[in-house]
Amino acid sequence: MEAVQNAFFPVREWYSVGSNGTILDLEGPHPGVVGSVTLPLETVFHAPQTFISAFGETWRMFAKKLNGGTVIVGIAGPSDFADPDAKLLANAAKFGVTLADAVQLNPKKVDGMIDYAVLDQEGNLRKAGGRLPLRTTSGSLSKLLFKREVVFGGKHYILASKAAVDSTHKPLAAVLVPREVTAERDALRSQLRFNVVVAALAWFTAVSIVLVSLVRDEIHRQRVQPSLTEARKQGEGQHVEFKRSLLWDRERGYEDEKLRWKVLKTVVAFLNSGGGALFIGVQDDGQPWGLADDLRCCDGSEDEFHQRLRNLVADSIGGEFSQYILTRLSDDLDFAGYRVCFVGVDKARHAAFLKRGSHSYFYIRSGPETLELDMQKAYRHIHEAGLQL
Repeated sequence: MEAVQNAFFPVREWYSVGSNGTILDLEGPHPGVVGSVTLPLETVFHAPQTFISAFGETWRMFAKKLNGGTVIVGIAGPSDFADPDAKLLANAAKFGVTLADAVQLNPKKVDGMIDYAVLDQEGNLRKAGGRLPLRTTSGSLSKLLFKREVVFGGKHYILASKAAVDSTHKPLAAVLVPREVTAERDALRSQLRFNVVVAALAWFTAVSIVLVSLVRDEIHRQRVQPSLTEARKQGEGQHVEFKRSLLWDRERGYEDEKLRWKVLKTVVAFLNSGGGALFIGVQDDGQPWGLADDLRCCDGSEDEFHQRLRNLVADSIGGEFSQYILTRLSDDLDFAGYRVCFVGVDKARHAAFLKRGSHSYFYIRSGPETLELDMQKAYRHIHEAGLQL
C-alpha cells in the first residue's frame, strides 16, 4: 500500500488515499500537510489541460504559481459544465498571488464544482478541497497507519486510520482521520503545572506548619520547662520565678505557712497567665539556696517533699489542675552541692483560684510580679485570656 508522508489535519478533516498514492478525497478548510505531492506537468501552468486519473476519471485542470507555492484547480467531468476553462481561470485568480493568500482564502468563495489544492514550494499540501487526481510521495503510508499521534507545526494530533481492501483483501485505499489535541495537551500541561505548584505549596505549608510547631514547642518548653541555667540568664519575669523555700524559714527558724502561700500564688498566677517555671531553692537574684532546710522538715525524704507539694496544690488550688503541673528535684548544675525543686506550670484551660478557708483568690502574672485581681478584673482577664470557668 503506497503512501502519504507527513500527513497532519485539524479536527473534522479527513482524506483517503488510493493504494497507488492517488489522493481520492480531501475534506476541510485546512487539511494541513499531506506529504510531498507530485506536481503536475509544466504545461498545466500555461493553460487548462485534460487528465485521465488512475481510476479512469476525466479531469480538466489548471495550475498557477504563487509566491511561495502553487495552487491547482480542477473540474471532474468537464463536459458537464459550460466553459470549464473560464471557470478554472476565474477560480484560480481568487487564491491571490502568495501562498499565505491562498491558504487564508475562505473555501466558500470557491465555486462548488471546483476542486483545488494549495502546495508549498516543497510540494507539501497546505490546503485542499475535493479530490484532485494528485499523487503523494510513496513509501510511508504503511508507517503512518501505525501511528497514533503526530506533531506538525507545534500542534499535536491523534490519528485514526483504516485500510480499505477489495474482496481478495488487496489494498485499495486508506482513510485517515486526525483530531487536533493541542488544546487538551496544553490544558493537561497547565493542570500538571498547577498540580506541581499546589503540591509544592502543600509541601511548603506542611513543612512550615511543622517548623512553626517545633518553634512553638521550643518556645513553650523554654517558658514552662527551662533549665535553671536558662532561667538565671533570663532572670525573674513573666514566666520565671525563684523562691528560696516552700516550708522552712531559715531566718526565723520555723516552718512558715506564708512561704507555702507565696509558692501557691505563683503557681495559680502561671496557670492563669500562659504558664511558667518556678524554682524552689533559689534566691530572688538567682543565687543558690538549696532545699536542705525543707528536706529536714520532711525527715530528709524527697518523696515526702513531693507529696507535701502535691497535697498543697490539690487542697488549695484543685486536684484537676495537677495535670498542668510538673515537679522534679535535681542538683543545681551551676552550683555544686545544692538541690532545687523545679515546678513547671502549663497554661490551664480553666481559671484557677487559690482557696483559703471560705475565700477564693485570683492571681495573674504581670512581668516579675504576681498580682491579685478583684472579681470584676478577674472576670475580664478570664474572658480575654480565653479561660473557662
